[in-house]
Order: sequence, then structure tokens, then C-alpha cells
Amino acid sequence: MKSLKTILFVLVILLYNCNTINNEKTKKSINKDKDSIIDLNTKDEKITVESNTKPGLYFLTNLIGKYPTQEKIFENKILSARLKNIKGFNYENLIHFWNVENPIVMVDDIIHSSGCKKNDCPSNGYELFIDLKNDNINIFYFRENTLKVYTEKDWIDLPKIFQDELDVKKTNAKIGSVDESESSYSIIPITYSPHNSNIETAKKISSYLKNLLKDDLKLMTPDQRVFQYEEVDLNGDNTKEYLVGFKNSYFCGTGGCTFYLLYNDGTVITIFSVSEAPFIALKSKTNGWRNLLVHSDRSLRILKFDGKTYPNNPSVSPKFTEIPSDDAYRLLWDEFPIPTFNF
Repeated sequence: MKSLKTILFVLVILLYNCNTINNEKTKKSINKDKDSIIDLNTKDEKITVESNTKPGLYFLTNLIGKYPTQEKIFENKILSARLKNIKGFNYENLIHFWNVENPIVMVDDIIHSSGCKKNDCPSNGYELFIDLKNDNINIFYFRENTLKVYTEKDWIDLPKIFQDELDVKKTNAKIGSVDESESSYSIIPITYSPHNSNIETAKKISSYLKNLLKDDLKLMTPDQRVFQYEEVDLNGDNTKEYLVGFKNSYFCGTGGCTFYLLYNDGTVITIFSVSEAPFIALKSKTNGWRNLLVHSDRSLRILKFDGKTYPNNPSVSPKFTEIPSDDAYRLLWDEFPIPTFNF
């Protein structure tokens, strides 16, 4: 009888211990679940969330195959601030003309996309390259037959596929090495337009100026005997006229500078005084010649051909109150590099 009681007592003890152990396990499990829940109502507790996202411009790696404006990458504070800080680069122009675009691609940690003016890519086209590994930005800006490259830090060593694409676009825009009838120049560090850099044309204009200014030459210092030019067909006869500009104290004063507009044979069409480049050649014409716009006396003035010449003092010409269209041809526009020659 005693042995039976002993056995029953041992069984009771074992059952009690098992229940106690199970209850402890249950409590631990509940407490563990409670510990995994973040109390969003706790104001004082600081919550640290680990992230694998890389900083800076690496957000672009999540946008491969997508379109820049649709993804609003130019509204990104980091990217927009860096683009705005690139020396000489016009960020607002990029935003204005980036209408038609290609998707974002990446090769060897280099992001690339391109955008241009709708229905007129040759007039305003951009190639954007971002080197994620070296944290650097390059922008290639195509405008007509000119190319200007803006670098944030240094030149990016582009993958071959990107370089080949650029080379095709340079060839199509006649940028780089061109035939002898135009100009031969290097893409690095600057690229000139064939309309203002042809050596033979510059030599011809130099001889014209020596003749036109022969009485002034003895009064001028060597650094004043320099000029820039732009050739353009203003009257539609398929023969280029030359707009010649100067940037020194002999030809410039507080009101502006003197510019010569010459026929192809060196004959003077107009000598403009108190003017500021660029001259803008409109599509509209008067007496068969394109109307011109130029800044003079703190206003934009319109100059119309009277059958023989343009007004030589733009400051007294009518003010132009409209906004010139983007496709109007700009002459001696120093947004792009213009070579200087001597005479």
C-alpha cells in the first residue's frame, strides 16, 4: 500500500513539473513575440533601421530601363544640386530641352541616358554620363554643328558601347575631323563650330580687315588686332556673309562694341556700333534679307535691311519685345567656344 502511494506521489510531482516547464516555454514564446513588435506609440524610443541602400547617385541603379523624366530624376535633390554646380553648365536649358529621351542604361557602373528637343534633336541634344564608382558626372551638349562637354571633376573613361554611340553622333553633326573645305579640330578639350573656325576663311577675313583698317593699324597694339567671325547666308543666295566681332578696348566702350558685316568678297555691308553679341538671325525677312536682333542700349533691338544695308546704330532702332524662338540662329554666341584670330 505504501509503495502505491509513493508511485502516485511521484506521478503527481512529474505532472506538475511538466506543466510548469510548458508554461515557462509558453511565456518565453509570448515574450519573444512581444519583443519583435515595434511599438509605434512609443515616442521616446529611438528605432534604428538597417539599410543596404547606397548613398548619393546610386538610386539610379534601381531605375535601369526606365525614363529619366518619368522617374523625375532631375527633381532629385542630390543630382539637381550637382548638375547646377557644374561650371558653365546651364541646368535650366537641360530641363527645358530634355523632351524626347532614351531610357537609363548602365555599363561598368556608368549610368547613361540622353534627351533632346522634341522634333529637333540636332539643335539641342544632351548625353548624360554618371560614373558611380568614381562619383563623377559628364554632360555632352550638342547644338547644331557644335559640341561642348561639361565635366564635374574629370573626363569619364566611357565604355566602348557608349563611346561608339558618341562617335556616330559626332560624325552626323560634322564634329571632330572633317574635310578640308571645313575645319579640322579636336574634340578635347573644346570643339569649335565649322562656321567660325575655318582657317582659310579666317585668313581671308584677316586680309579684308588689314585693308579696311589700314589707317588704324599703326594706332593699335598687337593684342587689339584680333577678331572672331561667324559665317551665315542672310539673303538666301547660297553665298555666306561674315559677321566679324572684336573684344578689346579699341573697338569696345561702355555702350558696347563694333561689329563688321561683310560680303564674301570683303565689301562692307554694315558697320554696327554700340552692340553686344550674340546677333540673332530671324527667319523673317525684309527686302530679301533676314531680320537681325541685337542688344544695344540695354534693350533687344530689331534691325531690318533697307535694300542696301542694316541700321549701323542699333541703339536707335525699334525695341523687340517678344522672346526670340529657340531655333533662331545665334551669331557669335559665346555660350559655345569661339576661336580668336589675328590680323
